[in-house]
Amino acid sequence: MTPILTAIFSGSGRKAISRQMSVNKFLNSLHEQINFSNQWYLSSIGVNPEHQKKGHGSILLRSMLSRFEKDKLSCFLDTQKKENIPLYEHFGFKIVKEAIIPGTDVRTYLMSTSR
Repeated sequence: MTPILTAIFSGSGRKAISRQMSVNKFLNSLHEQINFSNQWYLSSIGVNPEHQKKGHGSILLRSMLSRFEKDKLSCFLDTQKKENIPLYEHFGFKIVKEAIIPGTDVRTYLMSTSR
């Protein structure tokens, strides 16, 4: 489980839902601070750990990025896994903000193709 999911769902029921809502609110506030308007938000992309390091993540990214490029749009994403940053940088993303998610020890990295 990713660090953010562990932090959010380290409980059950209402507490987990409340934490998820708090995290979403925090991330949305960061997106507003950076003003990611007119950019696509590249949401969750995941590859089963047993299939990682085989190019599947790159295929998924290339597919979405080619769609955005065709429409002449840039995009942004969040990642909480520092080890994913080189992959995103390879595809032209740059870190535009780092923050610790309140109430956790999880660092999030906001990355964009337009900066």
